[in-house]
Amino acid sequence: MPKKVVLLGLDSLNPDLIDCWKKDLPNFSSMMDGGTFGRMESTVPPGPPQTWTSVLTGKNPGQFGFWGPHYLDSLP
Repeated sequence: MPKKVVLLGLDSLNPDLIDCWKKDLPNFSSMMDGGTFGRMESTVPPGPPQTWTSVLTGKNPGQFGFWGPHYLDSLP
């Protein structure tokens, strides 16, 4: 049976806060201790639309032309 993967992304959360509060966050502690945990590098430019689209497509913003709430191809 194939292994299942869960990617938990918390938008705009400072990971240092999870480190500081780990003892007070038993569910996070359990997931971190029982799985793989690491910091992800953001996209350039950093921002939720670009980053989440990159996570879902596996491409960087330059490859899909999405830099914000519009596509560059649609600009005059």
